[in-house]
Amino acid sequence: MQGHKILKLFLILCFITLVGTFGYSKIEGWSILDSLYMTVITLTTIGFKEVHPLSENGQIFTIIYIVLGVGNIAYILSTLFQYVLDFKLDRIYRRKAMLNSINKMHDHTIVCGYGKVGQQIVEILIKKKQAVVVLEIDELLAQQLSDRNIPYLIGTASEDHLLEKAGILTAKNLVAVVGSDAENVFITLSAKSLNPDIHIISRITNESTRPKLTKAGAHKIISPYTYASHKIAQSILNPAIDDFLEIIADDNTIELQMADILINSGHQLENKKIREINSSDCGVYIVGLRRPGQNIIYGPKENETILDGDRLIAIGSGEEFSSQIKRFTGPNPQASLT
Repeated sequence: MQGHKILKLFLILCFITLVGTFGYSKIEGWSILDSLYMTVITLTTIGFKEVHPLSENGQIFTIIYIVLGVGNIAYILSTLFQYVLDFKLDRIYRRKAMLNSINKMHDHTIVCGYGKVGQQIVEILIKKKQAVVVLEIDELLAQQLSDRNIPYLIGTASEDHLLEKAGILTAKNLVAVVGSDAENVFITLSAKSLNPDIHIISRITNESTRPKLTKAGAHKIISPYTYASHKIAQSILNPAIDDFLEIIADDNTIELQMADILINSGHQLENKKIREINSSDCGVYIVGLRRPGQNIIYGPKENETILDGDRLIAIGSGEEFSSQIKRFTGPNPQASLT
């Protein structure tokens, strides 16, 4: 029920009360307090003795007032009861539907913590149409998720049963951004024990925690303070580049995309030269190459041979790029370059 309907019921109740108070005051000549008291005990059918003996006109008014007033009170109460019942049933239905949607998720992201950082992450993922489940222990924050129909579970994110409910076995990524570094370590350990292949990104507030998270299995460890300082320095040293990168990240009208391509044995791109991809009409351009155990090579040479185990960082735009990347990264990556 919308707010204006509740307001309407409240105004009806106020009007009925005013009519009774005014009626007894005029007919019987009582004070406002006595008239209000008589109105309340009449409407609530409590059965207390009237304040003063009623005149004949007062008795007639009371009969009419009981028939009309109590009827309206019954309507108000039944409407409010129906509202509460519908609200509870709606919550139960929505909760069940949400749990069903979580059970069907695959390759989704689990975000542990819906604080300031977690909220921004969820906003971006939803904006990019990525499936996400949030784990949050604070019921007030969980209510915000419920109001926005964002899939969530309430509880401690490091508990195995909660991670399993969130689909840890089929999830692609897990982001640990709760307020405590120690809790983020526990979350990482729990997630890795349940799904060794899941990609984990964790937040730290203290750099001394970084080695622990690395040992726990986190693939990417980010300190908001360190990142912010680098970001500010980048804005000072290279403002034009920084503005350009922000536009690409924030503007949905720009179709520039990036992708990570893992080369396994038998992959279509194995033993190909970088120039064979960049010079083709597939709309995919290789801007980075990472070999196992090595740092990323930015702007790899055109005659560089792509080997088993390499990871390619590709850039492109439009539907052609998206469809080509799906062929390169699918279960049977046998995409053609033309």
